[in-house]
Amino acid sequence: MDQKIEGTSLADKKYSVPAIVNAFEILKLLSRNKYKESTLTEVANAVNLTAPTCYRLLQQLKELSLVRFDNNKKRYTLGTYLVILGERAKESLDFISIIEPYLAELTRGTGLTSLLANRVDDQRLTQIAKNEGEDFGIKISIGRHFNILDGDSYGKCFLAFMNEEERDELLKNENENYRLKVVTELNDYKSYGFSWSYSKGNRSRFPGIFGVSSPIYLEKGRLELCVSVVGMTAQFTEEEVIKTIGPQVKLIADQINQEFN
Repeated sequence: MDQKIEGTSLADKKYSVPAIVNAFEILKLLSRNKYKESTLTEVANAVNLTAPTCYRLLQQLKELSLVRFDNNKKRYTLGTYLVILGERAKESLDFISIIEPYLAELTRGTGLTSLLANRVDDQRLTQIAKNEGEDFGIKISIGRHFNILDGDSYGKCFLAFMNEEERDELLKNENENYRLKVVTELNDYKSYGFSWSYSKGNRSRFPGIFGVSSPIYLEKGRLELCVSVVGMTAQFTEEEVIKTIGPQVKLIADQINQEFN
């Protein structure tokens, strides 16, 4: 049986419809910069489908204008109808329009790029709104995906403020010493009300970049989003990030949470 992109058997999902799940994996794949123009073989290999199955799905998506095929390049891209769906989704998700002015306020107060991150599935996060600082703001792309275990402030925020059972499940494949170290850090973040990452060395995944994130609950007790800022480590020491930037992010997150709760 064909499987999802991350190798989880579709049979494990009680209400799973394989064709729908696989089609959605294709759309998510084409939304990534690395795969925004892909051949049939590239798509099939990336989402772990056979070429015939993948071709049938791509043809159906093309008929619905959800995918476009360039005959000259022989490559697939996202389709034009997704532009309409995206605009309609943004109109119907009113929480984004409520939060955007807070992002602007956070950017004015810090001079940094602020953003809203959303959890896509168990392990992936994506950015769904942003406000870029004019002077020192980092340029970011809406829709970019991150793994919750990558070590950035978004992932740390979700890990710190989710329930312990869910967190333990995500960390179960890590070695014990690493788990103990991470749990200690996450407890610190929880006591501060925000998480942070500060990457100085070239061996870091995002060298020279820091981030601060605080949780957003659209419903009481339901962690869905985090509000964040990102900047360059040349601008602030880690101590300044914790003592100066962190409280500003938490204050905005608290104000947003008051809106919804």
